[in-house]
Amino acid sequence: MWDTIEGLEIVVPVRKNATRTVILIFWLGGWAWGEVTVVRDLLKGSRNAIFELFWLGAWTTGGGLFLFVVLWSLFGREHIVLRGDVLVVRHELLGFARVREYALADVRTLRVAPPSLEELRRFGAFTGIGTGMIAFDYGASTIRFASSVDEPEAARIVDRLKTRHRFEQPGATSRAARHPTHRRSADRERAGEYHQL
Repeated sequence: MWDTIEGLEIVVPVRKNATRTVILIFWLGGWAWGEVTVVRDLLKGSRNAIFELFWLGAWTTGGGLFLFVVLWSLFGREHIVLRGDVLVVRHELLGFARVREYALADVRTLRVAPPSLEELRRFGAFTGIGTGMIAFDYGASTIRFASSVDEPEAARIVDRLKTRHRFEQPGATSRAARHPTHRRSADRERAGEYHQL
């Protein structure tokens, strides 16, 4: 955690899981073999070309997802920035970033909140994106981040963020609740948008 010209910045590297990473790398080796085998059959004029094309599409999609998980577990990080009137959460990987910005006027009840079992079952929990030990309310949604920290570290991050901004507490009426249409234009949340760093 440090102060910069941009604001208070916190970088959370992805927690390494060597066992999971090694298993996935071996799985990707088998995936690559299957991919090459089917492509070779198609180039030779396979009699089951239609089936193999559908299979190849599904196989390629699955392999791409697991390749992302491996790269994320090795090189990914979360970059949290509190600046001006926004809280920025970036998931960064090899020069690219998924960026979301939240208007501070609409961020309520910043807290340490371990994810539920239901949230941990989601695919996002496997990658660490979309879950985390820190949560806040934003309109009707609960936003989470900092997936690779434990509770004491999450508490330190929350305390530091609260020294820079007084987050609204339950019962306070946020600008998003008062003007839902205004929130959509003002919160500047770019869900799913990727930027090259």
